[in-house]
Amino acid sequence: MQVYFLVQNYLSLNDYYSILSLSRGASSEEIRRAYKRLALQFHPDKNLGDIHAEERFKQVNEAYQILSDPNKKAQYDYLLTYGYAQNSTGPANGPTPKKSYYQGQKVRPEPRKLNFLYVYIFLGFALFVFIGFYFFSFMEKKAAKSIYADAEKLYNLEKNPRAALEYLELALEKDASLAPAYFLAGKILFVEAADYQNSLYYFDNAVIEGNGVSDSIGVYYYWRGKNKLKLEDYVSGVNDLEAAFAYFPENIDLMLLLADAYLYKLSDFDKAIFYYDEVLIKQPQNYDALLGKAVTLQKETEYKEAEKYLENAWVLRPEAAELYYYQAIQALNFRKDTVAACQLWQKASEKGVKEASLQIEKYCD
Repeated sequence: MQVYFLVQNYLSLNDYYSILSLSRGASSEEIRRAYKRLALQFHPDKNLGDIHAEERFKQVNEAYQILSDPNKKAQYDYLLTYGYAQNSTGPANGPTPKKSYYQGQKVRPEPRKLNFLYVYIFLGFALFVFIGFYFFSFMEKKAAKSIYADAEKLYNLEKNPRAALEYLELALEKDASLAPAYFLAGKILFVEAADYQNSLYYFDNAVIEGNGVSDSIGVYYYWRGKNKLKLEDYVSGVNDLEAAFAYFPENIDLMLLLADAYLYKLSDFDKAIFYYDEVLIKQPQNYDALLGKAVTLQKETEYKEAEKYLENAWVLRPEAAELYYYQAIQALNFRKDTVAACQLWQKASEKGVKEASLQIEKYCD
């Protein structure tokens, strides 16, 4: 009778543990406490007219009847786990259960085992999709690098910037993180078309995609800094050039670019002198550094100190138009010789220095 009762009532495998809000390993004391709490909560006397509470009360009672009886609980646990009843001699009274139940025939598939199967299928499918996506992405990146290499040849060897740009756009369609492609596109627009607004877009992306990844990040900062100076974004441009200097502390052109930006655009004379001095340490006869430092010292009214740098620059390029202009400033302010200053400005003006004409109007009759 006992086994037949279990099989007949648990074919649907009601989860009595869940009804009592218990785990399957709950002790008899935990079962008893859960029953008392839920029976009190859903008792009909406390929930008059509540059909749902009445149904829950019946479920709680039914679950407790099974789980509080050690034999019924054991049969239920076995049936819940394996899907069929244990062998038994059958009940003394009542209908005789089908023999197949007592021979271990499956009554119902174990839900948890089916769930695991679904999980394995899902994980297998997800792994397949991931591998497929990774392989596709790998092939696209590989194709992008090949197209970029063709673009380099078109620009550097065949001198065809228009075709190179078309190839670079195709490469970036396949790999939007290819920093060298962004950089080369920006360089072409900067050098060949003087299209500084659009070239900045590509330099920005080169820095973003190359930061922490590419060994060329210092080059990217350098060109973006130059680009920003062209757009008169001097502070940001100098910041980029400073970042590039951290990668290329021996680069003379970079130091001169920084020094000139500090001198002529930002009027930061201390920084200008710092970079001119760095150049002169490495190249004492560098004309641009000598002239730049002389002009900086003139801006700071250090005319006596500026004199020697102007003289050294004069030795290197005695016919340089800009030297006549700054020598005139030196003659006016250091030697107090207006006549000599006017003569020097006149020569500078003849050599095409526009500012010299303004000084002539101001100081010369």
